[in-house]
Amino acid sequence: MDGMTMTGTLLEALDAVVWEGLATAHPVDSVDDVSRALRRLALTSTAATEEDCYPLYSLITREGRATPTATAVALPFVVALAADPALSTAVRVELIELLVALQAPEVMGFDWTQARALLADPQPAVRREALPLAEGGSDSCSNGGGRRPTRRSASRCCSPSARR
Repeated sequence: MDGMTMTGTLLEALDAVVWEGLATAHPVDSVDDVSRALRRLALTSTAATEEDCYPLYSLITREGRATPTATAVALPFVVALAADPALSTAVRVELIELLVALQAPEVMGFDWTQARALLADPQPAVRREALPLAEGGSDSCSNGGGRRPTRRSASRCCSPSARR
């Protein structure tokens, strides 16, 4: 599937989602922000940057709390974007890091087959980042989050300043 078809299909699927009634990780954040962040990544495609992924961390990762209801809905879109070769390798790696952080018990019922297909990606950096997805489990970080620490979460939850 080419990038334009992938983007069109992804945007159609995003439009079909009923986001009302879903919750983000923080009550002050609107669930519409999840859709906006995913849409921005799809629309900017080759121009997307790692920074475009950052809002998703605060919107759909659990950070020691219950997994937000918006996570299960956003998950297939994150997987599709991580697998999209039209995105830069750096953006794809960032999205895979997010997927690794999302391997929470509440979403372990999700079919991770497509995410694990990233292990066969032509880009070595993508394959390397996807390795924790092959295990299907998660390690605990010092914050008790029950997820495998990524570069971002390890620096956030395992650093001396975060343990205060």
